[in-house]
Amino acid sequence: MDPSTATTNKSLLRKIDWRYVYLEERVPLRGSIDHAFSFLWGVVLACHATTHNFTGIMVTRFFLGLTEAAISPGFSLITGMWYTRSEQPFRHGLWFAGNSLATAFGGLIAYGVAHISGSIPAWKWLFIIYGIITVVWSIVFVLFMPDSPLTARFLSQSERADAQERVKVNQTTIKHDRIQWHQVWEALADYKIYILFFFQVANNIPNGGLTMFSAIVVKGFGFSTLQTYLLAIPTGAVHAFFALGSFIGSIIVYVCESTGVRLFGLYLFVAYAAGIPMTLSMVSSNVAGFTKKATVSAMMFIAYCTGNIVGPFLFFGSEAPVYKSGFIAMMVCLAAATVLILALGLSWRMENARRDRVYGPATLAPTNSPKEPAQGTAGAREDLTDVQNTAFRYVF
Repeated sequence: MDPSTATTNKSLLRKIDWRYVYLEERVPLRGSIDHAFSFLWGVVLACHATTHNFTGIMVTRFFLGLTEAAISPGFSLITGMWYTRSEQPFRHGLWFAGNSLATAFGGLIAYGVAHISGSIPAWKWLFIIYGIITVVWSIVFVLFMPDSPLTARFLSQSERADAQERVKVNQTTIKHDRIQWHQVWEALADYKIYILFFFQVANNIPNGGLTMFSAIVVKGFGFSTLQTYLLAIPTGAVHAFFALGSFIGSIIVYVCESTGVRLFGLYLFVAYAAGIPMTLSMVSSNVAGFTKKATVSAMMFIAYCTGNIVGPFLFFGSEAPVYKSGFIAMMVCLAAATVLILALGLSWRMENARRDRVYGPATLAPTNSPKEPAQGTAGAREDLTDVQNTAFRYVF
């Protein structure tokens, strides 16, 4: 690779990172990808403070979910438009780490808000504060986050062309304005997508259970409500830095008697969350065709929601504070997720071998990254799917 080309690519990548990662890492604190939805999300979040009964809360939560639904699929699509496949996993992890920061700082905010006394209940102040943060950041997001490399005002004309050219190696297309219905049907008929779908479900059942019950479990260890807020802070820190250990953490909570050891197991348990950005990265890297990618991203969010709905129902109040059934279910789900992801990797490897055998090794245009496998760019130009494009090779 030409040294001058490598230098130019690194300089361009740094400019993209400063804009893309800085903005998106902070949006998960409570923001969204779509310009209108980012603002509406913050408004709906703040509107929780106006509710007075169960019906009001449920209606508000419905609209919160409606406005929130675009964030993960949208971030995944945008990552694929800006980064090569070898660069995407790290960037997915970076913006997803915003959730970890929110968890850590959220514990401090909740602890401080709990001391507020006045006519407005403390819990309503949480929604007001988070709503204001979201609305303010949505304005920043609208002003500084471009829709695609071609509309990036922070890049020069030549840099925009380079930014678009460098991701053609992904073979996944940059953007398409029309719905390609044949790509929708292909996504719904692809068995590999269903393996990934059920992996996402299995991985997020623990997420739903832990999100709903971690504070209750910690309080069951004998801590006060205010102490529980503070003890939630390490959860965010561990969430951000650990990629393994969920299975071990669930066993520790289930087996050990010591409160301190079980609390450590609960912190370790949240490492399962590494699978969420990993799933998004695999969709961005291994699904080609803009409509197919959008369809699969939506399916992954449905799987995410399904797991989060099921998870809380596996914890029974009669089993407090151990919640034996809940943690056994978490272990089973994490074990199933491990088997599914290995099966997916094997299926991708077998398909790559079949394509090499039938069509020969992918013939490629040179790439800007020594880690990026060379591949032709016809698939990107023609909006071919990963099934249609014989030069496409899956990465794991």
